[in-house]
Formats: sequence, structure tokens, C-alpha cells
Amino acid sequence: MRKLLLAMAVVITLGPLACGPGASPATPPPPPFKMTKVDIGGGRTLELGCLGSGTPTVILEHGSDADASSFGLIMPRIAAVTRACAHNRIGAGGSSEPTGKRTAADMVDDLHALLDAADVARPLILVGHSMGGMTIPLYADRYPDEVAGMLFIDPAAPGMLAALGAALGEPMPGEPADVTERRRIFAVGWPGPQYNTERHDVATSEKQTRAVKSLGDIPVIVLSAEELIWTVSDPAAQAKLVHAWQAMHAKVAKLSTEGRHEIVEGSGHGIQATNPDTVINSIIELVERARE
Repeated sequence: MRKLLLAMAVVITLGPLACGPGASPATPPPPPFKMTKVDIGGGRTLELGCLGSGTPTVILEHGSDADASSFGLIMPRIAAVTRACAHNRIGAGGSSEPTGKRTAADMVDDLHALLDAADVARPLILVGHSMGGMTIPLYADRYPDEVAGMLFIDPAAPGMLAALGAALGEPMPGEPADVTERRRIFAVGWPGPQYNTERHDVATSEKQTRAVKSLGDIPVIVLSAEELIWTVSDPAAQAKLVHAWQAMHAKVAKLSTEGRHEIVEGSGHGIQATNPDTVINSIIELVERARE
């Protein structure tokens, strides 16, 4: 999601968006697993990499303008417990290029086709980082019998920009310039699909994900970063942004009667990189619950 967020600033020429100190590395290490191209129909292929064996199968959904390598630190340790698979969506890594704008619903269609074509065993533990948090609720809503647990890693969520803008309140005389800029960026909304490699129409994806009103009793864990990806110089304004971000994640957890929200101390947006043990332990907990 980092490049997409940076594009927001470029589109409206308000300067760069600063990321928190714990943001994911710009160039992650190569994944410790082989990526294989899988035909999903329509002349398109997705890259899929898997390690380990057993069920449930852990499916790792990367953030915007990222790829499967963002899970390189955690895949081997998950694979010691069960089968773990990461894929590159259309427009990411070596998967097919997008031919038009795409939404979270399109990504769900592709993921289901990929799992069928690659004969990936169900049930699934769905793990979504950042913008991947827009996709996995739709998958669980459409295929509830296939999903045994869900982990959201500092996820994007419907209404996030509006909530962050509201947290900053009305403009105040003499406020720092970066607070004014951030408020304006949030008000403009997501940049168009032409500004990210996946041609992701995030505004439409928000509407699709907002329609998911309940995840039933699927076990859900939502992890929030302590360091927000957006930063401003005013400590009080920053605290309001962090509170709004984490409150939004608490609402995601409440979509399930078996949901839990955790704030990961010392973490940045890429929690799987800054605090991998927390992510691994959360996944293993969901795996064990599915096996009960």
C-alpha cells in the first residue's frame, strides 16, 4: 500500500507522504520459496509459491504495490506447522499485467480460480496485509465454508480516509502546514487506478468491502501497528490519527463474534517484517483453533 499512498500526494501535488519508522523495507529479500505460474483462465496467470504440508492452508494476501516477498520472513516458520501459500495478484511480481481497472471483488475471483487450478486444500486461514485487508473479508463472505480463520495485518478498511480526516478536525489558525496538507489529502480520497501497478480501483473496493456486515463466528485477529504509516509534526494531531486508525481496526474485529483486536507494541505498518513473531504466533493460533 505504501506506493499507492505516495501516489495520493503526487496526484494532488501536495508533497510526499512520510511513512512511519516501522514501514516495510523498500526492497524486501527474495522469498525463500519458488514461485510457479498458474493458469487461471482468460489467458492470465498468477504466480503462486507454497511451503510445508497439512491443513488448514494459510493463504497470504499482500498489500498494494507489494508482492509475495513481503511474507518472506514468516513463510518458513508457518510451513513448519502447516501448508502456507503466497501469491502475486494481477499486476504484481511476474503475474499477468492488468488490462483495466480492478476491484477487490475481481481479486477474490482470481484467488478462488487460483486455488482451484492449483488444487489447494481447504479450509483456509486467510491473512491480509494492508490493502489485502480489503480482499479477504469479501472472500470469506462469498465462500464462508472455505474459511477457518482470518488474520488482518494493519489492514486498510472502508471509510479509512474519511475517518482519518475527521480525526484531524476543522483547520485551526496557525496549525502546522503538514497537518493542513494531510487533511486535504484525506479529503481528496484515493488516487485513480492508473496510479498503482495493479490498476486497483480502491474507491470501488471500499464500497464492496463495506457491504460485508458480518463474518459470523469465523475466528478473526486484527493486528494494528503502533506506528502509523502517516505522520504529522504535531504530537496531538498524530495521536488523533493513531487513535482513529486503531479504532477502525477494532470495528473490523467486531465483524466476527470470535474477533480480537491487538495493538502490536513497537511495530510499523509491515508488522510481518518489524514484528514477525507476533504475526507467526497469531497464524499458528488460528491454525490450532481450526484443528480443534
